[in-house]
Amino acid sequence: MTMRLALVSAYPAIDGQINGGVEGVTYNLVQGLKKRDDIEVSIITPGNKDTKENRNGVTVYSYKQAPLPGFLSYWSIDRMKIHKLLTEIKPDITHFQGLLGWSIGYQKPYIATMHGVVEKDVLFKGSVATIVRHKILKIVEGYARRKAKNLIVINKYIEDLFADSFRGRINRISNPVLNDYFEIKNTPDNENILYIGRISELKNILGILEIFKELHRNEPDAVLNLVGSVEDETYLKQCQSYIRDNDLTESVIFHGALDISNIKEIYSKASLLILMSKQEVAPMVISEAMAAGVPVVASDICGIKYMIEHGITGYKFNSDDKNLIVDSMTELLRNKELRNNITEHAKANAIKTYGIDNVVNETLLAYEDVLSITCRKGD
Repeated sequence: MTMRLALVSAYPAIDGQINGGVEGVTYNLVQGLKKRDDIEVSIITPGNKDTKENRNGVTVYSYKQAPLPGFLSYWSIDRMKIHKLLTEIKPDITHFQGLLGWSIGYQKPYIATMHGVVEKDVLFKGSVATIVRHKILKIVEGYARRKAKNLIVINKYIEDLFADSFRGRINRISNPVLNDYFEIKNTPDNENILYIGRISELKNILGILEIFKELHRNEPDAVLNLVGSVEDETYLKQCQSYIRDNDLTESVIFHGALDISNIKEIYSKASLLILMSKQEVAPMVISEAMAAGVPVVASDICGIKYMIEHGITGYKFNSDDKNLIVDSMTELLRNKELRNNITEHAKANAIKTYGIDNVVNETLLAYEDVLSITCRKGD
């Protein structure tokens, strides 16, 4: 019997061109699900206009977002559009990914996954409306979390943070990584330091640049590759000014957003990945880098501390410990045996934790569990 599934999530406008972690997670999950003959997948995603298209066996519904600030529209006008589409699709189960406010008032079987803590993330936007957005998001998302009967938790950080507000059944399932990443042959091209993510204060690009400046003194041939879309133009200009003021123009490259094929290529040449974010749950770049055999050096915050076993599968530090970070990065660049040992353990952990076949199977079991409970209750 075929299961009709609707995924409500951010989703790439063009297959393979990922903009953000939630898009990446949903895209990866769909690639695994659509291989199954017993699953019919529909996607509902925010967009600039109302469209419906078939993409390689998956039906993608894009709805035009309301002309309001996103923190006001997603749980009000946009939510009503989503629920109307769900009425037309008639899924057996709906999976809300990312924003739980979309699920408020939905009466059919559903499961929800939190990929971030939006009320915390918004504090790094730097807008005059930051406090207002924070308070509204905290109320809306908090209410949706309490109402959700079935949740997927991708990282222990989320479970610990909201232990008092989660009232539904919890399924512990990590984010999936495509098999392609495990097949990458990592052969570093010189000393390539890699960052992948948005250019924003939340991601602490200035902190990465400060670390790279110190590393560059030890390793003058090192190059920092910054990959990702620009979220904050003002912050980008601050980063560019820092690069110019510290004579790093020839050693720091902004690549912009890249599609999956180019991302895999840049992983294949990376010596290590650095991530010094101020707030994260379970960044895809860490699990992807582990799968690709690229050592990870990251800030020891939020969900990241649960993803890395320090000195075994990577390194994690307080982002203020710049000397320790630089020393560890330098050692990874110079010590091939250490690097190989780290990547071997990281890859083994990634296969077990993030391998797409395992994640898809666990997710389907969670769906079936929700539907079986619903049947028993007679809903």
